[in-house]
Amino acid sequence: MQMRAWRGMAGAFFVALLAVLGLLVSQRQPRGGTARVATAAATTGGVTAFDVTLARAALDSAAALGLETPLTGRLFVVITRDTTEEPRLQTGVTGVPFWGVDVRGFGAGARASLGDGPDAYGYPLVRVSDLPEGDYIAQALLNVYTTFRRADGKVVEMHNETGEGQDLWRSPGNPISEPVPVQVRAGDSLRIALELTRVIPPIEPVPPGGALQQGNPQDSRLVRFVKLRSEKVSAFWGRDMWIGANVLLPRDYESRPAAERYPVIYLHGHFPGRGAPFGFTEDSSRTGPAAEFRRFWLSDSAPRMIAVTIRDANPYYDTSYSVNSANVGPWGDAIVDELIPFLERTFRIEASPAARLLAGGSTGGWEALASRSSIRTCSAARGAGARIRWTSAITRSSMSTRTLTRTLQIMGGCRSSGRAIAGRMATSATRCGRRTCTSTRPARAADPADSGPSGKRCSLRWPRMVTRSRSGTR
Repeated sequence: MQMRAWRGMAGAFFVALLAVLGLLVSQRQPRGGTARVATAAATTGGVTAFDVTLARAALDSAAALGLETPLTGRLFVVITRDTTEEPRLQTGVTGVPFWGVDVRGFGAGARASLGDGPDAYGYPLVRVSDLPEGDYIAQALLNVYTTFRRADGKVVEMHNETGEGQDLWRSPGNPISEPVPVQVRAGDSLRIALELTRVIPPIEPVPPGGALQQGNPQDSRLVRFVKLRSEKVSAFWGRDMWIGANVLLPRDYESRPAAERYPVIYLHGHFPGRGAPFGFTEDSSRTGPAAEFRRFWLSDSAPRMIAVTIRDANPYYDTSYSVNSANVGPWGDAIVDELIPFLERTFRIEASPAARLLAGGSTGGWEALASRSSIRTCSAARGAGARIRWTSAITRSSMSTRTLTRTLQIMGGCRSSGRAIAGRMATSATRCGRRTCTSTRPARAADPADSGPSGKRCSLRWPRMVTRSRSGTR
C-alpha cells in the first residue's frame, strides 16, 4: 500500500515536471532575444483576416523581370515575434506560423483576403484565428507561377526557378510587403492590411538577352559560370529553359599551352548556387575545409584537371536528378547532348571516356550511377547516337578533405600517353596496351566500348572501396 502511494506521488511529480519543462520550452528565447510564436494557441486571438493588395510598382517590376502579368500564384502571410530578420526568412518545419491561399489574375490594386476560409491553409497554426494574443511582425509574399504548355499536352502553372534554386522565400521576382507590426488582443476582430510594394531583386544583374533562370553568377580567376538554353528541355516545357554549370579550373590553366587538354570530374548533387566545385574559394581569409582544399588545389601536388557542378533547377525542385523523366523532362539528354559538348567546346577538356569521371554524395551518388548507366550521346566528335562512356563513378554520402585530396592526387598521377586517366576512388582504369594504376579489386567484365585500336577488349580494375555510405560499403 505504501509502495503504491509512493508510485502515485512519483507519477504526479513526473507529470508536473513535464508540464514545467513544456512551459519553459514554449517560452525559450531564440536568436534576437524575443520568443517565437508557440505552435498551439492558449488564448484565441482577434485576427479574422489579412487583406493583401498589390502595388503598381511591384507589378511593373515583376513584368520587367519576364514574369507573367497579371500575376497568378500562392499568396503567403508570415508572422513572427523575432525581429532579427524578415519574417519570410524564418519559415521552416520548426519555423514561425504562416498561411497561404491561391490567387489568380492579381493586378495592380487588386486585393486578396487570407482568413479562415476553406481555401486557406496554415502551418503550424491551421487557422488565422488560432494566433494567440501578443505583439508580432507580419509580412506578405506572393510566389509567382508561370504557365507551361508542355509537349505532353499538359498545361501546368508552377513557380519557375529564378536563380535561387527553388527557394520561394528568396526567389527573385516574387513580390513582398514590408514587415508590419501587429498587436493581437483577445476579443478583437482585426483585419490586417498588407501591401506588396516591391519584388525580391535578382541575385546578380541579368545580362541583355539573358534570363533569371539558373542565375547569372560572376566569374573569378579560376571559377567560371556558364549556362545555355536547352533545346530539348525547352521543347518539353513549351518555353525557354536553361541549364548551367560551375567550372573550377586548374591553377595554371591560363598559362598552359592552348593544345593541352584536361580530364574532368562531373559532381552531381543539389543546386550548387554560386559555390565552386569542392567548395573551392579564392578568398585567402577563409578557414576550415574550404581553406584546406584551396591550399591543396593551388599546390603543385594537385592534379591538373577540371571540376564541374551542374545547375539544373526546374519548376519542381532544385535538381532534375540528372536523368530523363516523364514529368520533369529530358534533363539527362540535355546534360549529355547539350551541356557537356558545350563545356568541351568552351574549355580545354579531354573529350574521351578515359578522361571523364562522375561523382556525387547522397542524392548525387545515385545521380552519378544513373548517368553512367543510362545516358546516351556525348559530343559531336563521337558522332550522333554514340554512347557516352565514363571511366568511373564515385558515390559517397560524405568525403573528408584528406580523402578527397588523396583521391584527386592519384587520379591525376595515373597518366598514359600524356592523358590523365581518372578512376573510381583511389585508382583508375586504362586502355588496352597501357599501364593500369594499382588496384586491389578483381577486374570487372570487359566492355566492348573499352576496346583498344586492335579491337581487343580491356579488363578494367577497380579499388576495394567503390561505393560508401554511412552504413558501409555497398
